[in-house]
Amino acid sequence: PKSDWISGLLYGTEEIFPLRFKATPCPLVEVKIDGRSFWLTFDFGSAGGVTVTTAIEDRIAYELVREIKTSYADGRPRGSGKEIILKRMEMLGRTFERVTADLFDWKIFSSFANDGHVSLEYIENTRFTLDYRKKILAVTDKPFPDNLLTGGGFIPISLLASPDWNRYGLYL
Repeated sequence: PKSDWISGLLYGTEEIFPLRFKATPCPLVEVKIDGRSFWLTFDFGSAGGVTVTTAIEDRIAYELVREIKTSYADGRPRGSGKEIILKRMEMLGRTFERVTADLFDWKIFSSFANDGHVSLEYIENTRFTLDYRKKILAVTDKPFPDNLLTGGGFIPISLLASPDWNRYGLYL
């Protein structure tokens, strides 16, 4: 994007958040769980909800709901984990109370240690812009500026509502 995209797309400074990158092209966003900072993968693909991993399990407080199992697409067992409740989670300028999450060993889903992932669910009904070069993410509740829809400088991509069976999948 052009260097002036922040003001051109009407984002305020309080709506700009840093990104980090590790071994995958998916960016990491800062997520605070009960005030402690962790960097979770911002999974805007097919995963829903929030998953934390055993890499941070001993540094977070949670309420156990139940033990759960996960399987590969063909039905073979993949591993087990926990459904949990996080008392408070903050991310991208938003605060959530009593968040239902999954807790799994990071080795079940990845080949490198990671804190977990968080989905689009937590910025639902917003618009966002990723700038990989500057390593920032902008998120706002403001609508896309009408004058830019006809100017040709930006191309908005609307995400379509997904069916309940894949509520937070990405459909273009």
